[in-house]
Amino acid sequence: MNQKEIQLKDLFIISTSKSVDKNKIKIEENAIYDFIGRTVVNNGVQGKINKLNFEPNNENCFSVIQIGQTWALWRENKWYASQNIFILEPKDKELKNHFLYFQAVINKKLGSLYGRDYNTYPTKEELNELTILIPYDEENNICYDYMDSLISELEQERISELHKYLETTGLNDYLLNDEDITTLNKNIKFKDFNIVDVFKVVNTHSVLKDSVIFNSGKIPYVTASEGNNSIVSYINASSDIVDKGNCVLIGGKTMVVTYQEKDFVSNDSHNLALYLIDEKPQTKNIYLYMACVIYKSLGTKYHWGDSISKHKIQSDIIKLPVDNNGNIYYEYMERYITVVEKLTIKNIVEYKNNIIAKTKEICKSK
Repeated sequence: MNQKEIQLKDLFIISTSKSVDKNKIKIEENAIYDFIGRTVVNNGVQGKINKLNFEPNNENCFSVIQIGQTWALWRENKWYASQNIFILEPKDKELKNHFLYFQAVINKKLGSLYGRDYNTYPTKEELNELTILIPYDEENNICYDYMDSLISELEQERISELHKYLETTGLNDYLLNDEDITTLNKNIKFKDFNIVDVFKVVNTHSVLKDSVIFNSGKIPYVTASEGNNSIVSYINASSDIVDKGNCVLIGGKTMVVTYQEKDFVSNDSHNLALYLIDEKPQTKNIYLYMACVIYKSLGTKYHWGDSISKHKIQSDIIKLPVDNNGNIYYEYMERYITVVEKLTIKNIVEYKNNIIAKTKEICKSK
C-alpha cells in the first residue's frame, strides 16, 4: 500500500452553498431539513427547517466552514446553510462509505493551513488546489480496504480505553438515584438577572499566536474557536499575561461560550472572562450551568459583524433558577449538571457495550 498527494478537485465537486440568513427563517423541531451554521457543535446542525423557495443541498457530502472554524463535516441529510459554507460532493460513490477517514485527513490539512479562527481562511480556488494524502494500492486505485481496517482498529482501541477509563473512575455507574429523579421532576421558578449583577466581566489579555510557542508548557492557550474547549495548545507563559481560570469565557468575535477551569492565556482582548460575584458557589458544575444559560440567552443575539463586548453585555439579561426566597438556586444548578452528566455517561456506556458485544460476536463467527 502506497500513499500519494491528491488534489481535492480530483475527488470532489467543490461549490458554494447558497446563503440563508438565520434571522429570517423559522427553526422547527419537526421540520425536514438540517440547517447548518458556521459551528462544529452538534456537527454544525443548528436546527431543522422546512423547504425554502429553492432546493436544499444534497446529502452524502461534506460541508466546509470557510470563515471561523475551518472544518469539514459530513452531511447525511439534505441541508440548507448560513453564510460562507462550501460543499464537497464526492465524485466516487464509494467515498461516502469511508467519510470518517476523509474527514480526518481533510481537517488535518485545513487545520495546518488555516487554523481555527477568523484570521485565515480558504477561498474556493484554494480549496480546489488543496492536497491530501490518500492510500493507493499497487493498481493505483484508492485503497478503501486499508481505510476500513484502520478506522476499525482505531475504534476498537478507543473503545478499550473508554472501557478502562469508565471502570477506573466509576463513571460506568450511571443509574439515577431518588435525589436525581427529584431534581429532574422539580418544579423550578426562574427569574431574570442582569449578567453584570451575577458576574464580574473583564476583557482578557491579548496574546497573538506569533508571540507564543505551541506545546512549550502546561498553560492552556485559548482562542475564540469551538473545538477542544477553545484550547489550541499548551504553552509556557509569564504570569503577567495569564488570565485567572474558573470562569465562563465568551469568544468576543465568535460568541463561543466555554468553561475554563484552569488559568489560561487568551489570544484576543475581545474575549470576555466572567467570574461569579458570589464567592460561595465557585464550583465547576455551576459554571457549566451558567455557560449553557449564557450561550442559550445570547448565542443568537451576537454574531460576527455585531459581536459582544464588555460595554454591550452591561444590559444583557439571563434567566436563572431561584429558590423560594427569590435567590439564585445554586444548589439546583449543581445537582442538575450532575444528573445531566449521568444521562450522558449512560449513552456513552450503552454505545461502548454495544460495540464490544458486536466485536465479540464477530470474533466468535471467525
